[in-house]
Amino acid sequence: MKQGASLSCAALCVLLLANSSWAQRPCLPPGPLPGPNCPPPWGLPPTAPAPPTMPKEPETRPSEETPSTREGAAGEQPQTQESQAESQAEAGERGTEVAGSYDGPMFGDIVVPAASFQAGLSPQLLGAAAAAAQAAQGAQAFHALGGGSAVTLFPFHTAFKIGENEFPRPLDRVFVTYNYWSDVPASGLAYGATGAQVHREMAGGEKTFLNGNASVGIRVPVFWVFGSSNVVESQLGDISVIFKYAFYGNRRTGNFVTGGLVVTAPTGPALQVPGQSSINSTVLQPWVGEIWHWGRLYNISFTSFAFPTDARDITLFWESFALGYLVYRNNDPSRWLRGVVPDIEFHANIPLNHTSLSDVPIGFPNVVDFTGGCYFFLRRAVLGMAAGTPMTGPRPYGVEALATLNYIF
Repeated sequence: MKQGASLSCAALCVLLLANSSWAQRPCLPPGPLPGPNCPPPWGLPPTAPAPPTMPKEPETRPSEETPSTREGAAGEQPQTQESQAESQAEAGERGTEVAGSYDGPMFGDIVVPAASFQAGLSPQLLGAAAAAAQAAQGAQAFHALGGGSAVTLFPFHTAFKIGENEFPRPLDRVFVTYNYWSDVPASGLAYGATGAQVHREMAGGEKTFLNGNASVGIRVPVFWVFGSSNVVESQLGDISVIFKYAFYGNRRTGNFVTGGLVVTAPTGPALQVPGQSSINSTVLQPWVGEIWHWGRLYNISFTSFAFPTDARDITLFWESFALGYLVYRNNDPSRWLRGVVPDIEFHANIPLNHTSLSDVPIGFPNVVDFTGGCYFFLRRAVLGMAAGTPMTGPRPYGVEALATLNYIF
């Protein structure tokens, strides 16, 4: 009996040791929870839930994070903000923040070159024309040319050229402009105003629609003519409505290709032609424009054709080109002056019919003008001042001075 009991005790000890080594044997493959073939951990009943395990964090190699990289990450945020401010100043959101765009409108060149009513009258009609001019309301003044003909400069249609205080891209804005022309040979405003000084003020606005991809604008001009020191006459000019659509636009770079139509209504006085009915055309002017940026440099161009509804009037082709360069920029929103951009422009005014001043009843020569000025970018406004002069003859005026103010909202 004692020997049998000893053998039973030894067998029980061997069995317990075997069970203990099996329980302590690792289970492969290792994992966060015991595998299906592994027994529960020692000391827990088979039905007890396994203890929770923390998720394993990814290993970090020493080369991936060092004190230098941590310092670089700490300094990365200011560099990102500075680069964003730089790119916003270079391109910006066109049509929202003026100081973020830094490109002004085109100044333009118009008075007489854009006035399609520069008339040459035959010598036979000169006497009758002078008499009719003295008698008619808003009569014309005549300046003698070679061969006994005469010419009258009729400036009421000078506000409808597309490249005048115009942005290529659609904008929400209101504006006022002032133009002065010296030594105008004669004027269509009053008889005897030879060598007149012509002043023009114009107010208008532009409103966008179609998510800012299109706009409609209006221009309302008023003219004054000084004969010597007194005002000879003042008149409302022809009112124009401008339709604009952006066929291509990149608001990040500020590059746009646009087009549209200018409709000029005959709201000003008509050109009185002796022996004929007066001329006071409605003018339809299809146009295309563009603006491109190369860093601080940008260019603007406008191309248009002016088609009058009266065949006696002049059909004109206009090409205008401008270059501007950002010489000063300040991104501080508390500063009132945000940027300064000098601007130079060249304007070609080419008649497609009635191409000589000797043509009757109306003639017009080829004229190329130069305009140079500077834009000052304020917080939400653009102030421009410029001067210009004809580069070819006959010179329809001496010098032009102009100022523009656009408030963008």
